[in-house]
Amino acid sequence: MGPPLTSGLAEIINRPLAIGGRTIARRVVLAPMTGLGHVAFRHLLDELGGCDLMFSEMCSAARIPHENRHTSSYFRWRDEEAGHLAIQILGADGARMAAAARRIEAEGLFGVDINLGCAVKEICKFNQGAALLKDPPAAAALVRQVRQAVRCPLLVKFRTGWRDDPAIPVDLARRLEDAGADALTFHPRVAPDVRTRPARWEYIAQVKAAVTIPVFGNGDVLDAEDCLKMLVTTGCDGVALGRLAIARPWVFAQWGGG
Repeated sequence: MGPPLTSGLAEIINRPLAIGGRTIARRVVLAPMTGLGHVAFRHLLDELGGCDLMFSEMCSAARIPHENRHTSSYFRWRDEEAGHLAIQILGADGARMAAAARRIEAEGLFGVDINLGCAVKEICKFNQGAALLKDPPAAAALVRQVRQAVRCPLLVKFRTGWRDDPAIPVDLARRLEDAGADALTFHPRVAPDVRTRPARWEYIAQVKAAVTIPVFGNGDVLDAEDCLKMLVTTGCDGVALGRLAIARPWVFAQWGGG
């Protein structure tokens, strides 16, 4: 199962964390990803020790109200995971996003996650995902409309923006909190950057200092030492694992002492 746990890591991540009206027992979570956080992978993850908060793969908000959860390729889950699964939704139309959120809440899932991070051209050309980072007031208005539609936890994942300036994510984080987000997942890279440069962890610290809601750091956590370093140096409330979780789905239980 790998090397011994980094000293102090389990103690930090095993502290409960409140998100909206819910509480998770561990502070290392499965990051929102596209095409990877599907029901089969999440089932495997649960069998290898589980994770207190998981995010689905990206789902189109326009389709969710009409989807059959038992046959859909994306909007699908096992009953056993519903209480710790947030559905990641994508869209630009506030009414459609709100309708999707209402369906998610009605199904008894943990909550809703809004994607403001996907920078794929096919997504951004419809003013979705990371494209909304170019218009912070519009992004905040979208979050506010979803917030007004549901009472379940509302989370948002976002990137630095379209240029490398820490003032941009700090401003956006404040706007998202004001709009009603219960927690943020922040990936400190500019939108066009697909891991070509290191994630700017110092930006996570600045975002965390700007808001009162929980912030999950994301990016370049490849082992237990990285995880502990991110938590200690940035002050973030938790860590969202992406690539490492896919490679080692037992890592959540391992780091938590399970």
